Amino acid sequence: MLGGGFPLSRQAASLGEPLYEAQPPTGHPDVAEAWVNTGALLGRMNFALGLAHNRFPATRVELGKALVGVDRRRPEEVLNRLLAVILQRQVSPETRAVLAAQLDSPEITRSTADDRGPGHTDVERLAALVLGSPEFQRR
Repeated sequence: MLGGGFPLSRQAASLGEPLYEAQPPTGHPDVAEAWVNTGALLGRMNFALGLAHNRFPATRVELGKALVGVDRRRPEEVLNRLLAVILQRQVSPETRAVLAAQLDSPEITRSTADDRGPGHTDVERLAALVLGSPEFQRR
């Protein structure tokens, strides 16, 4: 990721973690009760989608470099590489199964009912799903 400190700090504040503004000296809470709710999860997923699609000014995530040598027509290969790069392969079988179940989705394969050949994996959307995984959220 390149540049963009200020836009990212504004996004962190919108998610409830403004930089240097935690009241207790221990920082923001790290217990699930403080963060696990539908609004917070939706906010983090939208942030992940924006980050993966380079929608924040002066911020660029270069997913292409992480996928050198991967056939984007094969969503399973793309997922495996993203799990290796983003989670260092530390993913539970349950999370892997949930992510793998999305690989046939037209939103991920960018295919329609009329398509006859393999699709082209929506890497950004798949990366956002990996960023939304419990394993990444715990980091």
